[in-house]
Amino acid sequence: MNRFQKNLIEMKSFLDKSGILNFRFSQILYWYIYRFYKRQYEGRSLHRVIRYLAHNPTSHEKFKVILDVGAHIGSSTDLMIEYFPQSRIIAFEPDPRNTEWFGNFLSQQITKGSVELIKKAIWSSSGEIPFTFQASNTADNKFDAGSDVKVPSISIDDYALRTGIKIDLMKIDVQGFEWEVIKGSLVTLQQQRPSLILELDLEALNARGGSENELFDLLGELNYSVINPIDGKTLNRSRVKDLIAAERCIDLLLVPISDKVTEKS
Repeated sequence: MNRFQKNLIEMKSFLDKSGILNFRFSQILYWYIYRFYKRQYEGRSLHRVIRYLAHNPTSHEKFKVILDVGAHIGSSTDLMIEYFPQSRIIAFEPDPRNTEWFGNFLSQQITKGSVELIKKAIWSSSGEIPFTFQASNTADNKFDAGSDVKVPSISIDDYALRTGIKIDLMKIDVQGFEWEVIKGSLVTLQQQRPSLILELDLEALNARGGSENELFDLLGELNYSVINPIDGKTLNRSRVKDLIAAERCIDLLLVPISDKVTEKS
């Protein structure tokens, strides 16, 4: 967590306790500041990946359906709308506080049908999962086996089977539980071959009992490679580890190997 983000969370906690956020104007002002922060600071690596995809001549035709897994209040959805205006974006978010603001910020797109919001968590299985809602940092909600609170969940494979939808791109931001999302997406990844944008926070992944080696071993078995959005080259495992170590939290682009042949760097 960088200093700006820490200050933002501390400010949110203070405003919650003071009662200032009981006023609608204060709520709107805070979330606009937060969205600005996501766009200009925390979301820079996501912006880099999406910009690279948008400059690919085939992207606007290829990415007809995009899933935003862990959509929060819609900052990433908003960015994808900007770069892929012809795409349909289906966003998943289980926190009712976040879905309210998602609906406020993206009401026009939801009404138009270019964005759909599904109030569920994406997980390895469908049903319900125990969940913890953070008081101030609502972007850090997570699965919690000890929680009495439960939220509805669905796996990507079940969603694809039930809807018959063809998924072209998935953005995954789930606070270290990427392994669970991927486990519930194996059939979709093998049959539909969507590209992936994976936000990887090594500290969060390790805290949840996972490791980057296990995750990349699985993605390698599925014939996915990591692409550098700067030059379009394939990154080997050592280079990926260097990037993760340097940035701590980074958005990685993974594409099916059959879709792109690049040099290794």
